[in-house]
Amino acid sequence: MDAKPEDKLDQPKKNPLWRALVVLVLIVAIGGLGVWRLSGRATKKVYIHTSCQFVDLPNGLSLSPSIHPQYIHVRGFEGSVSRIDVIVPKDSSLPKISTVSFASAPDPRVRALPTLMFQTEPPLGRIDLETKGKTSLSVTNPSDQETILQVSMRGSTSGTIMVQAGSLKFEEVRIRNPELNLANKAFTVSNTSQLVQLDLNSVPALVNDLPAAEFHYRPADANFPLMSVNDPPRLEGSLELDKCVNSDINVFGGDETQRSQSSQYRVDGTGLSIEDLSVIGPVSGGDKHPWISLQLSGQVSSITQNDNEMLPTMLEDILKRPAYEVGLWGALALLVISVGGVFLKRALDVISSKLIPDGKS
Repeated sequence: MDAKPEDKLDQPKKNPLWRALVVLVLIVAIGGLGVWRLSGRATKKVYIHTSCQFVDLPNGLSLSPSIHPQYIHVRGFEGSVSRIDVIVPKDSSLPKISTVSFASAPDPRVRALPTLMFQTEPPLGRIDLETKGKTSLSVTNPSDQETILQVSMRGSTSGTIMVQAGSLKFEEVRIRNPELNLANKAFTVSNTSQLVQLDLNSVPALVNDLPAAEFHYRPADANFPLMSVNDPPRLEGSLELDKCVNSDINVFGGDETQRSQSSQYRVDGTGLSIEDLSVIGPVSGGDKHPWISLQLSGQVSSITQNDNEMLPTMLEDILKRPAYEVGLWGALALLVISVGGVFLKRALDVISSKLIPDGKS
């Protein structure tokens, strides 16, 4: 039996408003979660080539300058020089010795790091400096007559220095010298048949003073590598570069190489490989300043230039790249955005039609 017209009028009408509200809540929740997840920076492989005055490294490295400086000034190190044949001046009451040690003050109330300043004389051997922990490099030219490379050990960083030469002339010895009692006196150690060798280890840093080594070069010598390229060190963490010029930053998968003439950078990466680390002379005709030339490559999650982020977010990276380059997760994100847009429009149409009637009866 057919229902009467009045019975149809008594049946409740289907109301899709609650369905639209459920769809809207789901879309907003999924969209918010997706935006939060994709708002992080895209990890990119980069290549960086720049020249800077200051470089802060997140972990240690091994340096082997290819030329000997005019003199070396170290602060916060102790150790010994061995293979000695001749000491000048020599206390005639002392027997012949082949090793002279240097030790920091035993009194903890002495709040100053020990210092040594010395020259190397031919024949010349190796200079090796190794650090473990955060390390800072800088170059300056306080006068037109010299270039200074400074290596500082920050925080709990430790370091070692090894120098080989035919003779070492100590000009400043603010450190205990038990064998000869030559503290604060100039003296020379040498050997005619082999190279004398100086081995130093860093002592704990003080609150306002850090272990450091300064290498003083003539300006004409300020073009030399600082490390071997056969076993490049790998960096894990934040690399900070300051007062940089002629910077080329190539983000693989990006549109073009970023070039800058003067900038400050912070690079957060994993497995960054240093391909070249050198001291170079002026980079332009009117420039008289030395620079640290740095080339590195690897995976980075952030590059800031003067506190402005250079890498896109993952969402920006997905949206600006062709569909065939975004991969499975990128394609899924594009599908969700497309389908979600259709459902969102439909849900809003339903809600607006219920909340804002068109006036037809």
